[in-house]
Amino acid sequence: MKTTHILRLNLLFVTITQSLTLRGASADKTLYVIDGTGLGINSGISISNGVTNVTIQNLTVQDFTGASGNANAGIYGVGGNDNLTV
Repeated sequence: MKTTHILRLNLLFVTITQSLTLRGASADKTLYVIDGTGLGINSGISISNGVTNVTIQNLTVQDFTGASGNANAGIYGVGGNDNLTV
């Protein structure tokens, strides 16, 4: 039986301000979940303007509510985020 690790952010949001890789500990993305249920309008992971070479893999980001089609998201790149891999 597999165990799912759920990170409930509780008003703490991840902001990426430099190049990095954010990776779940195994290839099974269902085991590592960033969950925004009940947190209102915001992004789970926000990537600052101009930050490049970011990789996000082997995790699930779910149930975040954006303000519109171009503002906020589960994973939100502000702009100029070349070489973004999800």
